[in-house]
Amino acid sequence: MTNQEIRYRTDNIATFLEKKQLKNTFNAIATLIELLNDWTFKDKLEQMETTYKYMLRYMLDGANDPERNKVYNDLLRSTYELADEVLMHLKEKNDSRLYYESKRNLSISGIHPIKNLTNSTEDLSTKISLSDLLDENQHSEAALQLEKEIENISGQLFKRIWLSEKLHGEDVSTLHDFLQNKMIPIHIQSLSVAALTLALKEYFDKEKLLLLFDAYEVEEEEIRQRALVGILLILYQYDKRLYLYPEIQHRLQHLAETPSFIKNINTIIRQFILTKETEKISKHISEDLMPEMMKISPELSKKINLSDLMDDTGTEDKNPEWQNILEEAGLTDKIQEINNLQMEGADVMHSSFSNLKMYPFFYDMSNWFLPFTTRHSFLKNIQEEGMDDILNIFSQLGYMCNSDKYSLYFTVLQMPAPYRKMMSSQMFAEAAEMIKQQNEDQLVPQDKQQEIISNQYIHDLYRFYKVYPRKRNFEDIFASPLTFHKTKSIGQIISDKNNLISIGEYYFSKNQLEDAKEIFTQLISKEEADAVLFQKIGYCEQMSGNIPEALDAYLKSDLMEPSNSWTLKKIAACYRILKKPEEALSYYQKVEVLNPDNLSVQLNIGHCYLELKKYQEALKSYFKVEYLNGNSTKSWRPIAWCSFLTGKFDQAIRYYEQILNDKPTMSDYLNFGHALLAMGNTKEAIDKYQSAILAPESSREKFTEAFNTDMPELIQAGIPENDIPIVLDQVLYVVEK
Repeated sequence: MTNQEIRYRTDNIATFLEKKQLKNTFNAIATLIELLNDWTFKDKLEQMETTYKYMLRYMLDGANDPERNKVYNDLLRSTYELADEVLMHLKEKNDSRLYYESKRNLSISGIHPIKNLTNSTEDLSTKISLSDLLDENQHSEAALQLEKEIENISGQLFKRIWLSEKLHGEDVSTLHDFLQNKMIPIHIQSLSVAALTLALKEYFDKEKLLLLFDAYEVEEEEIRQRALVGILLILYQYDKRLYLYPEIQHRLQHLAETPSFIKNINTIIRQFILTKETEKISKHISEDLMPEMMKISPELSKKINLSDLMDDTGTEDKNPEWQNILEEAGLTDKIQEINNLQMEGADVMHSSFSNLKMYPFFYDMSNWFLPFTTRHSFLKNIQEEGMDDILNIFSQLGYMCNSDKYSLYFTVLQMPAPYRKMMSSQMFAEAAEMIKQQNEDQLVPQDKQQEIISNQYIHDLYRFYKVYPRKRNFEDIFASPLTFHKTKSIGQIISDKNNLISIGEYYFSKNQLEDAKEIFTQLISKEEADAVLFQKIGYCEQMSGNIPEALDAYLKSDLMEPSNSWTLKKIAACYRILKKPEEALSYYQKVEVLNPDNLSVQLNIGHCYLELKKYQEALKSYFKVEYLNGNSTKSWRPIAWCSFLTGKFDQAIRYYEQILNDKPTMSDYLNFGHALLAMGNTKEAIDKYQSAILAPESSREKFTEAFNTDMPELIQAGIPENDIPIVLDQVLYVVEK
């Protein structure tokens, strides 16, 4: 059976279970069991189906069974779990993805008990602590050997947890104690939390999810934040079956009673929302910022003698011309934009570091999730002055994720020694100031620390799912909507007004308007409606091209808060788009009362009169625009066209003569020709028509279509109907010559 067929059958079973169609589910599972030819699965399924048939018989007989709901839910849960188990065994035989390939290899090479691995980790941790007390040289051969041993064991533990199916008894208590054990290095415990999350992504296990809840309740924020990110991802993935696990619901509700937990969840949700911006940010940097930097580099090279950078004298003086060059190129605003995004927690580093994941360190999958630790043996290959300083600086850089810190350090190692030494001294000075600023910005230290750690971990996950060489072997969590507020499990604890507004506003600020609209609509359904919510729903609909729906929302906002000029303008604009100029005009006139000298409003009033064929009234509005802003050319074209339509051909010609001096278009030449033709200047009119055909955006076909469209206006202007096609033919003959 192919991966695609397995996926199809998996989706079918999931759909049946969501609809609680147990008979169809049993039949689908039975088909898969036949492929496995495993009598134990067959026996389990028969027992479950027998239980279900008894339950149905009691119900039909009218028997009062107070335990029916419990039995039914237990049966649904058991069916989910049997389906998981059968599909897992089927995939182990057929699936070529890394997870199942690794499971097959593990069964061949031998499975180490989890307890043995955790005990070995604890023993090695104790030895390393003693070694640190006796020998401060972490680069000694003995120290490096111990680090390599614990890295090997922690890697095996990661793989053992990741590839496990269901945890039972001793394994559960072992991992619970392991995550609480203060003798174990935090980075190894954090790695195990990542392994639990990845394991749950492949195969649901109540005990693993409860272990993530346990991990969230330890003291160390590195472990807690990783656990909470994992909890949210797993609750999102398995939301439709979680009602069958009261233990999980109880743990979640217990934590939800703590305001700090809700705040923590909201922070992580915003960070996931921000990941949707990563590809846009990467594109912006590569297509806008970097090309501009490349453009000015020759000019900079003339201003800056690169050899002077090696001189110790005058290093503190910066040439103000360098800043001028950046400002003239428009780079200061772009760099500031990137800085602002970085301060917000956006992943501005992804494009820079995605190509720096080819070092041997990243051959081991577990290292993609390893918190940055200065003790790692890969980082101790070079013993020279300044390198330890760089490691310590890297460990404190909150804006850079762990994966990128490793990448950057390995890149530094590729440099010649003199450059490494120079870089270490420069980085130490600059980063020290940056770290000082970071610390000063921590108004609420714990909140800030939580935000930094969760953000780093989410960026680490993003690197793995987007850059890991075998990424196609994993279902990309960042390709899914991750609309946590729409799930039953998470949605119920963040469903109050303040939380929903916070999330909705964040979606709105990032122009993720469909998600924002859903939340604003949800708030209205909770009777939290106000004029601003309807305004924002209208805006979301309008930007999505749903004009009738946008108009409906704006009208509701207007009912709740009349005389809001922004809302009135939006209503008028929607009516114009819907080809209802009379209704649009009435609303623009309401805005005019509030803002009598607003140029945009006057222009739109003129446009409405024009669409209503009230040309004299339109002219009055356009002339008012010209009067209010004499330097503006916006009113020239509508004045010229209305002048033509009202028979004021001299006036039309005067304005078209001005327009031709300001980037004329095909329409400008065409309309000028009409005015000249109406005045009887046929030869000059043909010249302008010829220019219209030769305009950059024009062609013979476009011109002919536009000319024919204007025939009613030409006839109204007094041009004999039979003359019009003759003039057009003459124009085409002239152009051919």
